[in-house]
Amino acid sequence: MNVVANYESDSSSNEAVQNELAVKKVRIDAAPAVNTEDLSEYRYLPGVTTKEIMHNVPYQDLARPLAGPSNPFNSTEIVNKNILTGFVEEHAISDFTFSTMERTYMNYGYTVNPDSQDQLIGSAKNIAEYGGATIHDIKKNDVKRKRKPKGDPSVVGGYKGPWAGFEDEGEERGLSGPTEEEKAALEAALASTPAVVVKAVEAVADPGKEKTVFHGKSEFDYLGRTYMHAPTDVGVNLNGDAGSQECFIPKTLIHTWTGHTKGVNMIRFLPKTAHLILSASMDTKVKLWDVYNDRKCLRTFMGHSKAVKAIDFSNDGRKFLTCSYDKWIKLWDTETGQCIRSFTTRRIPYCIKFNPAAEQQNIFLTGCADKKVYQFDSNSGKVVQEYDQHLGAVNTITFVDDNRRFVTTSDDKTLRAWEYGIPVVIKYIAEPDMHSMPAVTLDPSKKFIACQSLDNQILIYSAKDRFKLQRKKVFKGHLIAGYACQPGFSADGRFLMSGDSEGKVWFWDWKSCKVFKKFKAHENVGRTNPISLRLRGLINWGSNVRHPLLSAYVKHVFQGHLVATPGIRASTLGLWVNVTVFSEDAEKLLNHPKLAPGEGLSFSSVNIVDALGRSEKRIAEFTGDKSKNPFMQNLVANVDKVDLVKERTSASYKGVSPLIARASSEGVLDALHIYRDVPIHLQINVIKNPVLNADILARYIANQLSLNKQLPRIYKSILSKLSA
Repeated sequence: MNVVANYESDSSSNEAVQNELAVKKVRIDAAPAVNTEDLSEYRYLPGVTTKEIMHNVPYQDLARPLAGPSNPFNSTEIVNKNILTGFVEEHAISDFTFSTMERTYMNYGYTVNPDSQDQLIGSAKNIAEYGGATIHDIKKNDVKRKRKPKGDPSVVGGYKGPWAGFEDEGEERGLSGPTEEEKAALEAALASTPAVVVKAVEAVADPGKEKTVFHGKSEFDYLGRTYMHAPTDVGVNLNGDAGSQECFIPKTLIHTWTGHTKGVNMIRFLPKTAHLILSASMDTKVKLWDVYNDRKCLRTFMGHSKAVKAIDFSNDGRKFLTCSYDKWIKLWDTETGQCIRSFTTRRIPYCIKFNPAAEQQNIFLTGCADKKVYQFDSNSGKVVQEYDQHLGAVNTITFVDDNRRFVTTSDDKTLRAWEYGIPVVIKYIAEPDMHSMPAVTLDPSKKFIACQSLDNQILIYSAKDRFKLQRKKVFKGHLIAGYACQPGFSADGRFLMSGDSEGKVWFWDWKSCKVFKKFKAHENVGRTNPISLRLRGLINWGSNVRHPLLSAYVKHVFQGHLVATPGIRASTLGLWVNVTVFSEDAEKLLNHPKLAPGEGLSFSSVNIVDALGRSEKRIAEFTGDKSKNPFMQNLVANVDKVDLVKERTSASYKGVSPLIARASSEGVLDALHIYRDVPIHLQINVIKNPVLNADILARYIANQLSLNKQLPRIYKSILSKLSA
């Protein structure tokens, strides 16, 4: 074993030899070199960029500023800057100390100098008065006021609670208000106000003088009854329940009521008995008609200065509301014709509705052009609630679900359901394919509402919680786009009826949704022309409404001469038609073969404008001497340079002009009847030479290039047209 233990290989011996050779010997210097210079006399000034110092330097030398003359070639920038604009020294200060110093300075005008905690800066007077104390050290001398006893809650009228007041107050404590000096100053200011301004304000608030005219011989019969009493000698029980008798489709015209000088916007039957009809007209008047006996006009109500938009009866029919485009809402007495009260929101009201609840007959709602629904109290005359969620003018208001909720429709093409008295929408219905619904009717069972949609159909929604669209109940066939014809139900709910734009009355079966009957009821449209309403400032239509029929008519008149599609814009003064045509002589347009006197569409005014001077300067610069385009040079070779800067000239023809269009067929004239009472102003822009208009020339070339035609061929065609 010893032999084995002492055995070593050759490799191990070699490693030991190498380890001995790798050991280095350290040389010890007994007398090293020492700097014998006195450090107290040595003033070492390190550079500003020095980051390491090999010997100890006194602190005073480290903080010593730079010495010696400044280098004129170095920039004046601060080398040791920690922000963009320089060097900021950091201070360690707590938020409480800083807040205390700030509040002391804001209240007393002095504070502690941040650079020296023993020094105060600021108002010397306040420092001497308060002794330099901070805001927390200064004690307030205010004595806390003592309150009077709250009283005994068990004694009636003996408990005052926090309203008892303080002991240093007097017994009489009134409401806070202006002092006597403030009252005197206010009276002096009102006295100095000019009288003209006061009168102007009163004139705006004055609703005007209302009056009524009774057209019968006597307001009372031999028993002292007025026309409000339902007749009993007509063969019909007018006091019976609605729907108790079977209803039938009318077959024969019985009577036509005439008396209004303009279109009728709305009619309403007297509730319960329906022996009277109330009509609202564009002639600013409201008339009451007899249905059974003499069928004459009984009373006329006058008080509005503009057309009457909507009317609504109270539950008993003793009162009714009218709203007009003069922005006034009036409450009338049906029997006496007296105007009870006037209301206004300074906005045009489009619809009005009494609250059907028997205990809230003093409340009514109105939808206005400012996208809001206002809730009025007729007793106080004030607005008690506003419903503001719509994005367009509100058209209809319909109470549903036992008068706990109501539904509104608007020009924003939505239907919204509201909880009565709470201005929050509980149901919002808006689909991409929805159209505006300007007329809504509740069915006799009060389970559904019929909405007249402007896409020529009547949509049915449930009047309960979900307000779901009944997709299987859709009534179609009539043309109603652009008109707000009110749909109606028969008393027994078997039939649904509506008018249309052609003067027809349509009847549908409620269960099968099929057309039951239709017949011609009016020669013209059974409602006032909506275009004329917009042009007279009565309907909030946008000026960009399309008029395809009028555009097609103008194209027919000026065919062969038009440059582009006629531009049509609507305003409160009429329709403005802008036409651009090619013609060598502007006066020849009046003798156009397609323009001749006769039965057709007449223009209120015609303005002929010479189109020279629009883009000719730009063409002249492009086709001058610098231009090397031979085509453009040949194109304007024969053009006089003076005519290129010719100013625009115009000739106006006011009043009734001889420019009366003649249509190609009688059908066109029948379709254009909605424009006959609308003032149409025509402006004709005449271009004598189409080359002079760069926009038209560029448009023509671009159009030909889109048809894959070669540019030289396009140039040749333009030159051939000009030479012809």
